[in-house]
Amino acid sequence: MASHVAYCGIDVGLKIHTVCLLGKNQETIKKYSIPNDIEGFRTLEADIDKNTLICLEPTGVYSVNLFLYFKRNGYNIKFCGTHSSFYFRQSRFNKKKHDKLDSVALAKYRIVNEDLTFEGSKLIEKLAQNNYVCDPDYIALSDLVDRYMKKSKRMSILKNKIKNIIDLRFPEAIQIFSSDRGCKAILKTLQHSKEDILNGKVKLDRLNEIQEKLKNSIGQYDFKVFDFKNYVEELRILEYEVENLKQAVKERLCVKGYSSLFNYWGLDTISIAILVTEIRNIKRFYKFNQNGCFNKKRSLKAFKKFLGIAVTSNQSGKHEGAHKLTKSGNMKLRSVVFMMAMRYISLKPKGKSTSSENNDLDPCKFRTMYEQLVEKGYKKLIAITKVMNKIATDLFFVFKNIAKTQNQKTA
Repeated sequence: MASHVAYCGIDVGLKIHTVCLLGKNQETIKKYSIPNDIEGFRTLEADIDKNTLICLEPTGVYSVNLFLYFKRNGYNIKFCGTHSSFYFRQSRFNKKKHDKLDSVALAKYRIVNEDLTFEGSKLIEKLAQNNYVCDPDYIALSDLVDRYMKKSKRMSILKNKIKNIIDLRFPEAIQIFSSDRGCKAILKTLQHSKEDILNGKVKLDRLNEIQEKLKNSIGQYDFKVFDFKNYVEELRILEYEVENLKQAVKERLCVKGYSSLFNYWGLDTISIAILVTEIRNIKRFYKFNQNGCFNKKRSLKAFKKFLGIAVTSNQSGKHEGAHKLTKSGNMKLRSVVFMMAMRYISLKPKGKSTSSENNDLDPCKFRTMYEQLVEKGYKKLIAITKVMNKIATDLFFVFKNIAKTQNQKTA
Protein backbone atom coordinates (compact mmCIF):
# COMPACT_ATOMS: atom_id res chain seq x y z
CA MET A 1 0.00 0.00 0.00
CA ALA A 2 1.35 3.43 -0.97
CA SER A 3 1.06 5.39 2.27
CA HIS A 4 2.56 8.51 0.69
CA VAL A 5 -0.51 9.08 -1.51
CA ALA A 6 -2.24 12.16 -0.09
CA TYR A 7 -4.87 13.03 -2.69
CA CYS A 8 -6.92 11.01 -5.15
CA GLY A 9 -9.14 12.34 -7.95
CA ILE A 10 -11.56 10.01 -9.74
CA ASP A 11 -13.25 10.85 -13.05
CA VAL A 12 -16.32 8.62 -12.98
CA GLY A 13 -17.49 6.78 -16.10
CA LEU A 14 -19.97 4.10 -17.08
CA LYS A 15 -17.46 1.33 -17.81
CA ILE A 16 -14.17 2.68 -16.43
CA HIS A 17 -13.03 5.26 -13.87
CA THR A 18 -9.89 7.35 -14.46
CA VAL A 19 -7.75 7.84 -11.35
CA CYS A 20 -5.03 10.36 -10.47
CA LEU A 21 -2.91 9.98 -7.31
CA LEU A 22 -1.01 12.97 -5.90
CA GLY A 23 1.52 13.27 -3.09
CA LYS A 24 1.63 15.83 -0.28
CA ASN A 25 3.44 18.35 -2.50
CA GLN A 26 0.90 17.85 -5.29
CA GLU A 27 3.37 15.79 -7.32
CA THR A 28 1.81 13.20 -9.59
CA ILE A 29 2.41 9.65 -8.38
CA LYS A 30 0.28 7.64 -10.75
CA LYS A 31 -2.47 7.94 -13.37
CA TYR A 32 -4.44 4.94 -14.58
CA SER A 33 -7.92 3.59 -15.26
CA ILE A 34 -9.87 0.96 -13.35
CA PRO A 35 -12.93 -1.02 -14.49
CA ASN A 36 -16.26 -0.29 -12.84
CA ASP A 37 -16.33 -3.53 -10.83
CA ILE A 38 -15.06 -4.99 -7.55
CA GLU A 39 -11.62 -5.81 -9.00
CA GLY A 40 -11.16 -2.21 -10.11
CA PHE A 41 -12.17 -0.90 -6.69
CA ARG A 42 -9.69 -3.25 -4.98
CA THR A 43 -6.92 -2.13 -7.36
CA LEU A 44 -7.43 1.47 -6.27
CA GLU A 45 -7.78 0.45 -2.63
CA ALA A 46 -4.31 -1.14 -2.74
CA ASP A 47 -2.74 2.19 -3.76
CA ILE A 48 -4.27 4.41 -1.08
CA ASP A 49 -4.78 4.45 2.67
CA LYS A 50 -7.45 5.71 5.04
CA ASN A 51 -5.82 9.17 5.21
CA THR A 52 -5.97 9.74 1.45
CA LEU A 53 -8.45 12.50 0.54
CA ILE A 54 -10.59 11.20 -2.33
CA CYS A 55 -12.67 13.50 -4.55
CA LEU A 56 -15.20 12.74 -7.29
CA GLU A 57 -18.16 14.41 -9.00
CA PRO A 58 -21.79 13.51 -8.14
CA THR A 59 -22.59 12.00 -11.52
CA GLY A 60 -25.89 10.43 -10.50
CA VAL A 61 -26.09 6.64 -10.35
CA TYR A 62 -22.63 6.17 -11.89
CA SER A 63 -20.85 7.48 -8.79
CA VAL A 64 -23.05 5.83 -6.14
CA ASN A 65 -21.48 2.37 -6.05
CA LEU A 66 -17.95 3.77 -6.04
CA PHE A 67 -18.77 6.23 -3.27
CA LEU A 68 -20.53 3.65 -1.07
CA TYR A 69 -17.72 1.08 -1.42
CA PHE A 70 -14.99 3.41 -0.14
CA LYS A 71 -17.24 5.16 2.39
CA ARG A 72 -18.27 1.89 4.01
CA ASN A 73 -14.64 0.79 4.15
CA GLY A 74 -13.69 3.89 6.13
CA TYR A 75 -12.01 6.02 3.45
CA ASN A 76 -12.19 9.82 3.39
CA ILE A 77 -14.22 10.29 0.19
CA LYS A 78 -16.26 13.37 -0.69
CA PHE A 79 -18.12 14.90 -3.62
CA CYS A 80 -17.36 18.24 -5.24
CA GLY A 81 -19.87 20.66 -6.70
CA THR A 82 -20.38 19.99 -10.42
CA HIS A 83 -20.37 23.65 -11.49
CA SER A 84 -17.53 24.73 -9.19
CA SER A 85 -15.33 21.83 -10.35
CA PHE A 86 -16.09 22.73 -13.97
CA TYR A 87 -14.90 26.33 -13.50
CA PHE A 88 -11.94 25.13 -11.41
CA ARG A 89 -10.73 22.87 -14.23
CA GLN A 90 -11.20 25.66 -16.79
CA SER A 91 -9.18 28.10 -14.70
CA ARG A 92 -6.34 25.62 -14.19
CA PHE A 93 -6.14 23.95 -17.60
CA ASN A 94 -7.35 26.64 -20.04
CA LYS A 95 -10.51 24.82 -21.23
CA LYS A 96 -8.66 21.61 -22.12
CA LYS A 97 -10.59 18.48 -21.35
CA HIS A 98 -10.01 14.73 -21.26
CA ASP A 99 -10.50 12.03 -18.61
CA LYS A 100 -6.95 12.06 -17.21
CA LEU A 101 -6.99 15.84 -16.97
CA ASP A 102 -10.35 15.71 -15.18
CA SER A 103 -9.00 13.27 -12.61
CA VAL A 104 -6.01 15.59 -11.96
CA ALA A 105 -8.37 18.55 -11.56
CA LEU A 106 -10.54 16.62 -9.08
CA ALA A 107 -7.52 15.64 -6.98
CA LYS A 108 -6.33 19.26 -6.83
CA TYR A 109 -9.87 20.47 -6.18
CA ARG A 110 -9.82 18.58 -2.88
CA ILE A 111 -6.61 20.45 -1.97
CA VAL A 112 -7.82 23.95 -2.84
CA ASN A 113 -11.56 23.76 -2.13
CA GLU A 114 -11.91 21.41 0.82
CA ASP A 115 -14.62 23.67 2.26
CA LEU A 116 -16.75 23.22 -0.90
CA THR A 117 -16.72 19.41 -0.82
CA PHE A 118 -19.62 17.57 0.78
CA GLU A 119 -20.68 14.18 2.05
CA GLY A 120 -22.91 12.13 -0.22
CA SER A 121 -25.52 11.23 2.38
CA LYS A 122 -28.15 13.58 0.91
CA LEU A 123 -27.48 12.35 -2.62
CA ILE A 124 -27.81 8.70 -1.56
CA GLU A 125 -30.97 9.50 0.39
CA LYS A 126 -32.46 11.25 -2.64
CA LEU A 127 -31.69 8.32 -4.94
CA ALA A 128 -33.13 5.88 -2.42
CA GLN A 129 -36.41 7.75 -2.09
CA ASN A 130 -39.50 6.26 -3.68
CA ASN A 131 -40.93 9.34 -5.33
CA TYR A 132 -44.13 7.67 -6.51
CA VAL A 133 -47.13 6.69 -4.52
CA CYS A 134 -47.81 2.98 -4.95
CA ASP A 135 -51.55 3.49 -5.16
CA PRO A 136 -53.39 0.94 -7.37
CA ASP A 137 -55.86 3.68 -8.40
CA TYR A 138 -53.04 5.77 -9.87
CA ILE A 139 -51.62 2.72 -11.63
CA ALA A 140 -55.05 1.89 -13.10
CA LEU A 141 -55.52 5.51 -14.20
CA SER A 142 -52.09 5.56 -15.80
CA ASP A 143 -52.92 2.34 -17.65
CA LEU A 144 -56.12 3.88 -19.01
CA VAL A 145 -54.19 6.93 -20.23
CA ASP A 146 -51.58 4.73 -21.94
CA ARG A 147 -54.30 2.76 -23.71
CA TYR A 148 -55.99 5.98 -24.76
CA MET A 149 -52.74 7.38 -26.19
CA LYS A 150 -51.98 4.19 -28.13
CA LYS A 151 -55.45 4.06 -29.66
CA SER A 152 -55.36 7.78 -30.45
CA LYS A 153 -52.05 7.30 -32.24
CA ARG A 154 -53.53 4.46 -34.27
CA MET A 155 -56.51 6.69 -35.12
CA SER A 156 -54.20 9.37 -36.48
CA ILE A 157 -52.44 6.80 -38.66
CA LEU A 158 -55.77 5.50 -39.97
CA LYS A 159 -57.04 9.00 -40.76
CA ASN A 160 -53.93 9.72 -42.82
CA LYS A 161 -54.33 6.43 -44.70
CA ILE A 162 -58.00 7.16 -45.38
CA LYS A 163 -57.24 10.66 -46.66
CA ASN A 164 -54.56 9.25 -48.98
CA ILE A 165 -57.04 6.79 -50.44
CA ILE A 166 -59.63 9.56 -50.88
CA ASP A 167 -57.07 11.62 -52.78
CA LEU A 168 -56.47 8.60 -55.01
CA ARG A 169 -60.09 7.56 -55.57
CA PHE A 170 -61.95 10.88 -55.59
CA PRO A 171 -59.63 13.92 -55.32
CA GLU A 172 -62.46 16.34 -56.21
CA ALA A 173 -64.21 15.51 -52.92
CA ILE A 174 -62.32 18.32 -51.19
CA GLN A 175 -63.96 20.79 -53.60
CA ILE A 176 -67.41 19.69 -52.48
CA PHE A 177 -66.73 19.38 -48.75
CA SER A 178 -64.10 22.05 -48.32
CA SER A 179 -64.05 21.82 -44.51
CA ASP A 180 -62.36 18.41 -44.35
CA ARG A 181 -61.64 15.78 -46.98
CA GLY A 182 -61.97 13.13 -44.28
CA CYS A 183 -65.41 14.18 -43.03
CA LYS A 184 -68.23 11.68 -42.49
CA ALA A 185 -70.05 12.76 -45.67
CA ILE A 186 -67.05 11.84 -47.85
CA LEU A 187 -66.52 8.57 -45.98
CA LYS A 188 -70.16 7.68 -46.54
CA THR A 189 -69.93 8.60 -50.23
CA LEU A 190 -66.93 6.36 -50.97
CA GLN A 191 -68.64 3.38 -49.36
CA HIS A 192 -70.87 3.09 -52.45
CA SER A 193 -70.00 2.10 -55.99
CA LYS A 194 -69.53 4.71 -58.68
CA GLU A 195 -72.48 3.38 -60.73
CA ASP A 196 -74.91 3.56 -57.79
CA ILE A 197 -73.93 7.16 -57.09
CA LEU A 198 -74.23 8.25 -60.75
CA ASN A 199 -77.59 6.48 -61.12
CA GLY A 200 -78.94 8.12 -57.96
CA LYS A 201 -79.57 4.83 -56.12
CA VAL A 202 -78.16 6.15 -52.83
CA LYS A 203 -79.10 9.09 -50.65
CA LEU A 204 -76.20 11.43 -50.01
CA ASP A 205 -75.68 15.03 -48.99
CA ARG A 206 -75.04 17.23 -52.03
CA LEU A 207 -75.73 14.30 -54.35
CA ASN A 208 -75.98 16.51 -57.46
CA GLU A 209 -72.58 18.08 -56.82
CA ILE A 210 -71.04 14.68 -56.18
CA GLN A 211 -72.49 13.26 -59.42
CA GLU A 212 -71.26 16.22 -61.42
CA LYS A 213 -67.71 15.97 -60.06
CA LEU A 214 -67.63 12.18 -60.25
CA LYS A 215 -68.54 12.10 -63.95
CA ASN A 216 -65.33 13.88 -64.93
CA SER A 217 -63.20 12.77 -61.99
CA ILE A 218 -59.49 12.19 -62.56
CA GLY A 219 -59.41 9.77 -59.64
CA GLN A 220 -59.16 5.98 -59.68
CA TYR A 221 -62.45 5.27 -57.94
CA ASP A 222 -62.14 1.48 -58.11
CA PHE A 223 -58.71 1.37 -56.43
CA LYS A 224 -58.25 0.22 -52.80
CA VAL A 225 -61.99 -0.16 -52.16
CA PHE A 226 -61.51 -3.09 -49.77
CA ASP A 227 -58.72 -1.32 -47.81
CA PHE A 228 -60.83 1.82 -47.56
CA LYS A 229 -63.80 -0.01 -46.06
CA ASN A 230 -61.57 -1.85 -43.57
CA TYR A 231 -59.88 1.37 -42.46
CA VAL A 232 -63.18 3.18 -42.02
CA GLU A 233 -64.61 0.31 -39.97
CA GLU A 234 -61.49 0.11 -37.78
CA LEU A 235 -61.60 3.87 -37.27
CA ARG A 236 -65.26 3.69 -36.20
CA ILE A 237 -64.46 1.01 -33.61
CA LEU A 238 -61.46 2.95 -32.30
CA GLU A 239 -63.48 6.16 -31.95
CA TYR A 240 -66.01 4.27 -29.82
CA GLU A 241 -63.27 2.70 -27.66
CA VAL A 242 -61.42 6.01 -27.23
CA GLU A 243 -64.59 7.77 -26.11
CA ASN A 244 -65.26 5.02 -23.54
CA LEU A 245 -61.67 5.23 -22.27
CA LYS A 246 -61.95 9.00 -21.98
CA GLN A 247 -65.14 8.63 -19.95
CA ALA A 248 -63.52 6.00 -17.72
CA VAL A 249 -60.55 8.33 -17.11
CA LYS A 250 -62.89 11.18 -16.16
CA GLU A 251 -64.80 8.97 -13.70
CA ARG A 252 -61.59 7.84 -11.98
CA LEU A 253 -60.37 11.42 -11.70
CA CYS A 254 -63.62 12.43 -10.02
CA VAL A 255 -63.42 9.48 -7.61
CA LYS A 256 -59.85 10.47 -6.64
CA GLY A 257 -61.02 14.01 -5.85
CA TYR A 258 -59.71 15.87 -8.90
CA SER A 259 -63.08 16.95 -10.31
CA SER A 260 -62.26 20.62 -9.57
CA LEU A 261 -59.59 20.54 -12.29
CA PHE A 262 -62.33 20.35 -14.93
CA ASN A 263 -63.35 23.91 -13.99
CA TYR A 264 -60.13 25.34 -15.43
CA TRP A 265 -60.07 26.46 -19.02
CA GLY A 266 -57.46 24.86 -21.28
CA LEU A 267 -57.34 21.52 -19.45
CA ASP A 268 -58.99 18.53 -21.11
CA THR A 269 -59.57 15.12 -19.54
CA ILE A 270 -56.37 13.48 -20.78
CA SER A 271 -54.19 16.48 -19.89
CA ILE A 272 -55.59 16.41 -16.36
CA ALA A 273 -54.99 12.66 -16.14
CA ILE A 274 -51.35 13.06 -17.22
CA LEU A 275 -50.83 15.79 -14.62
CA VAL A 276 -52.40 13.66 -11.89
CA THR A 277 -50.61 10.40 -12.73
CA GLU A 278 -47.20 12.03 -13.09
CA ILE A 279 -47.38 14.46 -10.14
CA ARG A 280 -49.39 12.18 -7.83
CA ASN A 281 -48.55 13.33 -4.29
CA ILE A 282 -47.76 17.06 -4.41
CA LYS A 283 -46.37 16.88 -0.87
CA ARG A 284 -43.20 15.18 -2.09
CA PHE A 285 -42.12 18.57 -3.46
CA TYR A 286 -42.63 20.36 -0.14
CA LYS A 287 -39.52 21.96 1.36
CA PHE A 288 -39.38 23.35 4.90
CA ASN A 289 -37.15 25.80 6.72
CA GLN A 290 -35.33 24.87 9.91
CA ASN A 291 -38.19 26.35 11.95
CA GLY A 292 -40.60 23.97 10.23
CA CYS A 293 -42.34 26.64 8.12
CA PHE A 294 -43.27 25.87 4.51
CA ASN A 295 -40.63 27.20 2.12
CA LYS A 296 -42.53 28.47 -0.92
CA LYS A 297 -39.52 29.36 -3.05
CA ARG A 298 -37.66 26.06 -2.62
CA SER A 299 -40.87 24.03 -3.03
CA LEU A 300 -41.73 25.78 -6.29
CA LYS A 301 -38.18 25.30 -7.53
CA ALA A 302 -38.33 21.55 -6.83
CA PHE A 303 -41.71 21.29 -8.57
CA LYS A 304 -40.56 23.22 -11.66
CA LYS A 305 -37.43 21.14 -11.87
CA PHE A 306 -39.56 17.99 -11.88
CA LEU A 307 -41.71 19.47 -14.66
CA GLY A 308 -38.58 20.23 -16.63
CA ILE A 309 -39.21 23.97 -16.97
CA ALA A 310 -36.73 25.37 -14.47
CA VAL A 311 -34.82 28.21 -16.14
CA THR A 312 -31.05 28.45 -15.85
CA SER A 313 -28.74 31.24 -17.00
CA ASN A 314 -25.04 31.76 -17.56
CA GLN A 315 -23.73 35.06 -16.23
CA SER A 316 -20.24 36.51 -16.16
CA GLY A 317 -19.51 39.99 -14.79
CA LYS A 318 -21.87 42.52 -16.32
CA HIS A 319 -22.69 40.28 -19.27
CA GLU A 320 -25.92 38.38 -18.89
CA GLY A 321 -25.88 35.04 -20.61
CA ALA A 322 -28.72 33.27 -22.38
CA HIS A 323 -31.64 31.95 -20.34
CA LYS A 324 -32.71 28.44 -21.22
CA LEU A 325 -34.60 25.45 -19.84
CA THR A 326 -32.59 22.90 -17.89
CA LYS A 327 -33.83 20.11 -20.23
CA SER A 328 -34.33 17.89 -17.20
CA GLY A 329 -37.53 16.64 -15.67
CA ASN A 330 -40.65 14.92 -16.91
CA MET A 331 -41.18 15.22 -20.67
CA LYS A 332 -44.91 14.34 -20.48
CA LEU A 333 -45.59 17.12 -18.01
CA ARG A 334 -43.47 19.58 -19.95
CA SER A 335 -45.50 18.78 -23.09
CA VAL A 336 -48.79 19.33 -21.24
CA VAL A 337 -47.64 22.66 -19.81
CA PHE A 338 -46.38 23.75 -23.23
CA MET A 339 -49.73 22.92 -24.86
CA MET A 340 -51.54 24.80 -22.08
CA ALA A 341 -49.36 27.84 -22.74
CA MET A 342 -50.04 27.67 -26.48
CA ARG A 343 -53.80 27.46 -25.87
CA TYR A 344 -53.73 30.39 -23.48
CA ILE A 345 -51.79 32.71 -25.77
CA SER A 346 -53.52 31.65 -29.00
CA LEU A 347 -57.22 31.45 -28.16
CA LYS A 348 -59.73 33.82 -26.66
CA PRO A 349 -61.87 31.85 -24.19
CA LYS A 350 -65.54 32.62 -23.84
CA GLY A 351 -67.11 33.31 -20.46
CA LYS A 352 -65.49 32.71 -17.09
CA SER A 353 -62.20 30.86 -17.13
CA THR A 354 -62.17 29.45 -13.63
CA SER A 355 -64.07 29.45 -10.39
CA SER A 356 -60.90 29.89 -8.35
CA GLU A 357 -60.87 32.84 -5.95
CA ASN A 358 -57.10 33.15 -6.42
CA ASN A 359 -57.50 33.52 -10.18
CA ASP A 360 -55.31 30.46 -10.79
CA LEU A 361 -54.87 29.30 -14.39
CA ASP A 362 -56.72 32.32 -15.77
CA PRO A 363 -56.16 32.33 -19.56
CA CYS A 364 -56.75 36.07 -19.82
CA LYS A 365 -53.92 36.64 -17.34
CA PHE A 366 -51.51 34.50 -19.34
CA ARG A 367 -52.48 36.01 -22.67
CA THR A 368 -51.95 39.52 -21.28
CA MET A 369 -48.62 38.47 -19.80
CA TYR A 370 -47.46 37.06 -23.13
CA GLU A 371 -48.50 40.17 -25.08
CA GLN A 372 -46.74 42.45 -22.60
CA LEU A 373 -43.51 40.42 -22.85
CA VAL A 374 -43.58 40.52 -26.65
CA GLU A 375 -44.21 44.29 -26.58
CA LYS A 376 -41.15 44.71 -24.35
CA GLY A 377 -39.01 43.07 -27.01
CA TYR A 378 -38.78 39.51 -25.71
CA LYS A 379 -38.50 36.78 -28.30
CA LYS A 380 -41.70 34.74 -28.61
CA LEU A 381 -40.04 31.54 -27.42
CA ILE A 382 -38.71 33.27 -24.29
CA ALA A 383 -42.14 34.79 -23.65
CA ILE A 384 -43.75 31.34 -23.94
CA THR A 385 -41.16 29.94 -21.52
CA LYS A 386 -42.03 32.61 -18.96
CA VAL A 387 -45.72 31.85 -19.39
CA MET A 388 -44.96 28.14 -18.84
CA ASN A 389 -43.17 28.99 -15.59
CA LYS A 390 -46.16 31.00 -14.41
CA ILE A 391 -48.50 28.14 -15.30
CA ALA A 392 -46.28 25.78 -13.29
CA THR A 393 -46.57 28.11 -10.29
CA ASP A 394 -50.36 28.10 -10.54
CA LEU A 395 -50.46 24.32 -10.98
CA PHE A 396 -48.40 23.84 -7.82
CA PHE A 397 -50.90 25.76 -5.70
CA VAL A 398 -53.90 24.20 -7.45
CA PHE A 399 -52.62 20.73 -6.54
CA LYS A 400 -51.66 21.97 -3.08
CA ASN A 401 -55.25 23.11 -2.46
CA ILE A 402 -56.61 19.81 -3.80
CA ALA A 403 -54.33 17.87 -1.43
CA LYS A 404 -55.53 20.04 1.45
CA THR A 405 -59.18 19.34 0.56
CA GLN A 406 -58.52 15.60 0.26
CA ASN A 407 -56.87 15.54 3.72
CA GLN A 408 -59.85 17.34 5.26
CA LYS A 409 -62.24 14.74 3.80
CA THR A 410 -60.18 11.78 5.08
CA ALA A 411 -59.66 13.34 8.53
